[in-house]
Amino acid sequence: MITLSYLDILIAVLLIAAIVMIIYIIVLLKNLLPTVKKLQTITDDAGEIIAVAKESIDGVEEIVSDVKTTAKKVDNSMSSVCSLIDGNKNTVSAVTNLVNSTASIANLFKKK
Repeated sequence: MITLSYLDILIAVLLIAAIVMIIYIIVLLKNLLPTVKKLQTITDDAGEIIAVAKESIDGVEEIVSDVKTTAKKVDNSMSSVCSLIDGNKNTVSAVTNLVNSTASIANLFKKK
């Protein structure tokens, strides 16, 4: 008759559990490899998207600086026009009165 001690049985059970765990880990790694490859592809695509976005941001910064420069030029031009009109109030008023008078005279002749 074969006699086994508790220690021998425990070692046998641990060896069987270790073999089952090794097989489980091998199957798990086999299933994980395609997922890791897909994750690598996604990471590469995200890197390309970030690079394109960075280039676009640089382009937007140039456009914003151009708009800022243009706005300053328009502001300077408008202030020049306003100061010109402000300095020539009498001339502008006289031209306006002349135009209104001419329109009134034209309306008088149209009614008759």
